Amino acid sequence: MNKTTTLSTTDDDSSISMSINENDEIDNEEAIIKKLSLRAYHLPGNSFMRDWAMYVKNNHLVFGICCHHRLHPVTLKHRLVILLGSLACGMSITNVIYLWHVWQNMGYDDTAFSLTLGGDFSERIPENYQRVDITHGMAMLWTFGSGAHSLFDLFLWHVIACGCCRRKWFHSAGWYIAVSITFVMVALTSFFALARAYETNNEQIPEGLEFSNPGSPFAFGDEEPDFKFLWGYLVELVMSLFVYTPIVQSLLFSGVLGCGVVPFLGGRPREVRKENQQLAKQINVVKSINKSNLDSV
Repeated sequence: MNKTTTLSTTDDDSSISMSINENDEIDNEEAIIKKLSLRAYHLPGNSFMRDWAMYVKNNHLVFGICCHHRLHPVTLKHRLVILLGSLACGMSITNVIYLWHVWQNMGYDDTAFSLTLGGDFSERIPENYQRVDITHGMAMLWTFGSGAHSLFDLFLWHVIACGCCRRKWFHSAGWYIAVSITFVMVALTSFFALARAYETNNEQIPEGLEFSNPGSPFAFGDEEPDFKFLWGYLVELVMSLFVYTPIVQSLLFSGVLGCGVVPFLGGRPREVRKENQQLAKQINVVKSINKSNLDSV
């Protein structure tokens, strides 16, 4: 993709060569931009490790802020909005699930099922760690919560990136829609966080204290709000961003979840295979054209 820097005004061939080189470079950049906007696993000419680094750096919520590709359509301001929206969405989902359990009079910390280690291996592990209790809240967060959060992040990303349409007005509309959705999500997060901080279930109500609204699953009294749950969410967030997200990204990139064939799960192997098939078709077309030209001569 090197540009031709010399131009001879008296040589028509040089002028034509420079025009072709510039057009090829523009086409290549447009192809790369489209691949990046669609969260592609492979860029032409990249090795396995370069593709892996490209995919993680361009699609990670935090790493992508400083390490994204220079041609990436999702720039710094876009990524900051996506990060803010993702943080707000995650906290909203966590608090909504907790408040839903309170409203349904279900035990958020009650055990849904347990996992127990057995066999000879369990003898090496202390008895306190041989059984893992999965609570109703954990089960809901790990299934519905994580799935909804991932869908929200992908939706916000594609609204901003607009990989399927390169029209400028479409990008502007997508940007304003994403900002509006993020502001609404931040407002909802503030409400749900306050509701959880002031939430008081029946077991925590001291004698003589009643709900100001009997039908409400939480009460707003004179007591100080409890924001200790934010520390738990902070730990969960750090683990999610810097431990689980890179692992999941690596699994998706490798294609093991889709055996390198299934769309959306085929990863880099599927994209490399498609690229080789397209290249083979182009070579066959060129060969057929050359053959027809030789036959005509």
